[in-house]
Amino acid sequence: MMYLILLSRIATRVFLLHRKLHTLLFVASSVILLCPVNHSALSQQATSKPSEKTTVRSATLSAEAAQLLDQIKTQTAAYNTKFKNGVIEFSIIISEPVNVPQQSDTKVLSYEDKGRWDITYQFDQDYQFYDVKADKKKELNGVTLPNWKKTHHQYLIMDETLHIWEEIGTQWKQHTPEKMPSILLEQEFNPHWWTWHISEFAKVIKIFRPTNVQSVKVEGIPHYLITLHRAEPDMTRTIEIWLDPQRDYQATQILIHRREIQRIWDPQLRLGERLSLNRYKYQLEQFEPNIWYPQTTTLELLTIGTNQPYRKITMNVHRAIFNTTLEQEPQQALPDN
Repeated sequence: MMYLILLSRIATRVFLLHRKLHTLLFVASSVILLCPVNHSALSQQATSKPSEKTTVRSATLSAEAAQLLDQIKTQTAAYNTKFKNGVIEFSIIISEPVNVPQQSDTKVLSYEDKGRWDITYQFDQDYQFYDVKADKKKELNGVTLPNWKKTHHQYLIMDETLHIWEEIGTQWKQHTPEKMPSILLEQEFNPHWWTWHISEFAKVIKIFRPTNVQSVKVEGIPHYLITLHRAEPDMTRTIEIWLDPQRDYQATQILIHRREIQRIWDPQLRLGERLSLNRYKYQLEQFEPNIWYPQTTTLELLTIGTNQPYRKITMNVHRAIFNTTLEQEPQQALPDN
């Protein structure tokens, strides 16, 4: 009987997992990764001159820290102008194993949520094109459960409109176009989402107060460590970002500390506390002579106290070219209708 109950619970989790990637990453990323990136707009954002209203408030920072912060803003803006067009082939892999001890004997019932997304992303000044192949499944004691299938979608953003095609059997179905932004296109399908989102850096430091910027060394390599903080009535968040100034001011690691007050509804109406710690780790690669970009991004949800990951998501870039003659226009890659 207990076995059937557990299978029922697993089936419910199977039904919900098709949204798991987006929900998990949105919660884990806090506000560091704020919104989807439009590469065609990056150069326009970066070339606009900062006004007095966008000047960083550095009253709580030392003069040296404030100067470093302004330097980082300038360099990240310059980085954004480097992307004119490109093609990026990458994959996203998520795995969450769960072991459930059985009361009747010493056996352990284990199941694992698995997902892999293989994505080709092409962008230019006028469009963004995505080819997304997904393979999601759940295994129970090493055996794949039913009702899991592969999917294949293509997305085209042009003139602020999202066009969607879905492969069904041997045919393609075109869905009704939607105006952007649209919830039908996951932010994680854009590889730039997996960088530390420097195009939104000015927004981040408006939401999170910079408390310190300092020069440090990581394994002998000079870095800048930025500490950001935000306090709310029921939650406090602290974010630490390590940047490598020798590699386009890209992040090599981000730690997100979160402390949340939760009310326990018992007769005493006590307050509980929930702590979480998420870690992003970046392996950078020089894909073009003057462009550093993450080849691998790993997101780990860590157990408080041991700092051991209990959930892991990995993004791997397999091929990336920037600022060159593209192999084909997106219309040539779209299915015939």
